[in-house]
Amino acid sequence: MEPQVIHLIMCDGVRAARNNLLRAHIDGLQLVLRPRQELPVEHDATLYAVLWGFVGRGILWVRVVEDWTGRLIAGGRRHPVVFPRRPGELVALRFNLRKCPLKRFGQYRIELVNGEQVLAYQPFWVEPKG
Repeated sequence: MEPQVIHLIMCDGVRAARNNLLRAHIDGLQLVLRPRQELPVEHDATLYAVLWGFVGRGILWVRVVEDWTGRLIAGGRRHPVVFPRRPGELVALRFNLRKCPLKRFGQYRIELVNGEQVLAYQPFWVEPKG
């Protein structure tokens, strides 16, 4: 089977067992954001990813894209990763996204990227408080 991203979750935070991100508690799942203040806002989030079947090395990072335009809104730091030697192993990773500028209501997406290749994406929405 091809390597795959099993989970890509945007949340408030991830609490994990010591040295084991595969045993984690997800705090505040984020799918629809309704800012309390007027746009634009700066949003903080944690991204939790579980990958299976990846071997070798990679440069992983996350980015936020406006879904309707494809325009890059924010990008996180790039992290060099050494994957397990055996392809059947799971790997869990946590990324922090800080001060992501959200200027308009609408659909966005979080992308998990290796180098420049998008491995997975997860949509989310910014809607007026109602």
